[in-house]
Formats: sequence, C-alpha cells, structure tokens
Amino acid sequence: MKILFTTALIIAAVTSLVHAQEELRLSPSDINALTSVNAGAGTSGVSGIQTRTLKGDATKSGIYTIQLTIPANVRIQAHTHPDDRVATVISGTWYIGYGAKFDDAKLKPLTAGSFYTEPPSVAHFAKTGNEPVVLQITGNGPTGTGQKGTRTQSQPTCRRQDRLIHLRITSARFRKMARRRNQRARSGRLTGRKPKGQPAGLATAIACVSSRFDRYEATCKLSSGGH
Repeated sequence: MKILFTTALIIAAVTSLVHAQEELRLSPSDINALTSVNAGAGTSGVSGIQTRTLKGDATKSGIYTIQLTIPANVRIQAHTHPDDRVATVISGTWYIGYGAKFDDAKLKPLTAGSFYTEPPSVAHFAKTGNEPVVLQITGNGPTGTGQKGTRTQSQPTCRRQDRLIHLRITSARFRKMARRRNQRARSGRLTGRKPKGQPAGLATAIACVSSRFDRYEATCKLSSGGH
C-alpha cells in the first residue's frame, strides 16, 4: 500500500507540473521581459532578428511558439523549415512570398493581425519596410533552416566540410595522376622507350587545385573562428 501511495503522489506531482507548464498567460509586458537571442532556432538566421521563446523549445521535439522582432529594411532570401508552421503578424507590415528565389512581384504585404503559413520544406522569402515587424510563429520541433538561392547575411563564407572534402579529393586525384605518369616515365627510361610527355596543363591544374584548397581552408577558418 505504501508503494502504491508513493506512486500515486509521484503521478499527481508530474501531472501538476505538466499542467503548470501548459498554463501560460503572457501579457505584452511579460513577453518583452523575456530574454531574447539574436537569430535563434527557427528563424531565417539573418543577423539582427531578435527571438523570444514563448512556449517549448524549437530545437527539441514538440510544439513551440516563438516571437520574432525583425528590424526595418531587412531583406530575407528564400529558405525553408522542416516543420509545419503557422504565423501571425503582431505589428508592422510584413512582406512575404513563396518560391525558391526572392521575387518582389510575389510579395504580399501583411499588416498587424494577418495570418500566414509556412508549410514543411516550402521555400519562402520576405522583407520589412521602414518599420520593424513582430511575428509570432508556432511549429512542431525540432525545427531548422535550409537556405535557397542567394546567400543570406547569416550564411558562412563557405561550407567547410563539403568544400574542403571536394578539394581534397580533386587535389589527391591530380597528384595520383602525376605519380603514375612519373612512374611510367621512369619505366620508359629504364627500358629504352621514349616516355610520353605530360599532358599540357596538368602541373598547372595541380597547382591551381592546391592553391584553391589553401584559400578555402583559410577562408573557412576566418568565417568559422577556426572551428
């Protein structure tokens, strides 16, 4: 009986905690008092956007609600999010359109009180006018941001992993070709055969790939702080 009583108390405590977490009543002043972060999870990543989490955690599984404050005269290139999201314009005029490339002709101005959707993996783009815009977005995490078209302010100068791997592979292939030709040349000298000449531009190509690799590596170190 004691064990059953203890278990019942634990269940009651957990249930009470869950209800306490769900029961949120936030006035505008309460929301403004919340800690904001620059371009948090679930945003386009453009620098200057302030994010406040009203409910849940956008980086984890489950429902979340975030409030974004976007500065005036900001242009956001096409991007996507993996989750199904709905949004309301709280203040300002928000110009938003759908498509893989930013297109002014596809933008629709949404004033305060307007509603719009961001379907999963559907590219969209937006901009603000001469005043800041406040949005409230609800989605089902974990969320993220995929970039489309032109690079936004938040994207790094290069994608360290794929670019460097590609350059390493390309450089290694050229070097392997050069080693084989050198081996053939030495073999030709030993047997008295006339070695075939190195293809025009091979040495230049090797040097070019090595140089590009060095430049990309240096650029990535600068843009990512060396990480």
